[in-house]
Amino acid sequence: MRRFLLVAAMVVATSSAQAGFYTGNEMLEMCEAKRGTVDRAICNGFITGVADSMDAIRAWLGIKRQCVPGRVTTGQLVDLLKDYLEKHPAVRHDDAGAIAVLAISEAFCPGKQ
Repeated sequence: MRRFLLVAAMVVATSSAQAGFYTGNEMLEMCEAKRGTVDRAICNGFITGVADSMDAIRAWLGIKRQCVPGRVTTGQLVDLLKDYLEKHPAVRHDDAGAIAVLAISEAFCPGKQ
């Protein structure tokens, strides 16, 4: 589990440095935007992309069990990220991708601590 989180965080961190992704503060603002807005669409795409990437990395590492349950909705993932950001204000200035990995891991991944 730790190896997976390390690899996932490294992928997200290196992608963020090159692509200029969002901080937790920026993502919280977008995720709190009204449904149907561009900001909310960015939030939806961001969190589903992180969730899909986490499961792709698990498959690449040979971990057969996927992390995110198949019936989880985008709305649930958005709520999960917002809840994590609201409960952990000290990390909101950090990379939103790394924060999303932690939020999803704590909620769904087997072997969570």
